[in-house]
Amino acid sequence: MDSLTDSMVKFKNVLLVDDDYVSNFIADHLLTKLDLCENLTFCRNGDEALKYLKSAGDDFPEVIFLDINMPVMDGFEFIETFQRLNLDKKKTRIIIYTSSFSPKDLEVLKNIGFNDFIIKPLTEEKLMNVLKLFSTN
Repeated sequence: MDSLTDSMVKFKNVLLVDDDYVSNFIADHLLTKLDLCENLTFCRNGDEALKYLKSAGDDFPEVIFLDINMPVMDGFEFIETFQRLNLDKKKTRIIIYTSSFSPKDLEVLKNIGFNDFIIKPLTEEKLMNVLKLFSTN
């Protein structure tokens, strides 16, 4: 590993909430290549993610990569429900991971809470820039 990845945190559990198989494949590849997490769990929508989180116990993720546009329950609904249910026992950070990030979306997200965002496609550089935040906090 180079000095940049040596200084990065390694997460025990990461949750990726996205209905796009290609995006999931890329994220899995990069997180594995950079050795940034021990366990990566995939959910296809917000409802599936909430069900997973309710039963996660000690496997509760430190970080959630969340797409906005998904069937069943989108990212906006997920964040609102996640906060309302008070599931966040370990101060999980939510990283918005989306292909369409409009100013309107940003305004809505500012009001409901998220830590940072990545515009798809995920690249090593984008991932490393966002995850630097975890090394400094």
